[in-house]
Amino acid sequence: FQRARAEASGWKDPELEAYANKVRKGLAAKLSGQMKDVKKMNSWEANRISVVKNVVDRANSVAAIQGTLRMSGIFARKRTFPAADSTVGPRY
Repeated sequence: FQRARAEASGWKDPELEAYANKVRKGLAAKLSGQMKDVKKMNSWEANRISVVKNVVDRANSVAAIQGTLRMSGIFARKRTFPAADSTVGPRY
């Protein structure tokens, strides 16, 4: 709901977007490295890493990471006072 409302109002968070891209790139690199050692793994491990890598490689994975970061509170913006125009204050 918050994402839809934010997109509808044109609000974007470049800091969150940049961090989510950094997380995605890090995950992709880590998973690619693990896929090189697939011969050393049992089939369950190899399959698990393959499935996670496929999810991370999808275009919408950045949006999922952004949502996770928002929900965690790491990128939450705190209201400094109840504004009539629904603006929010800085991150703390």
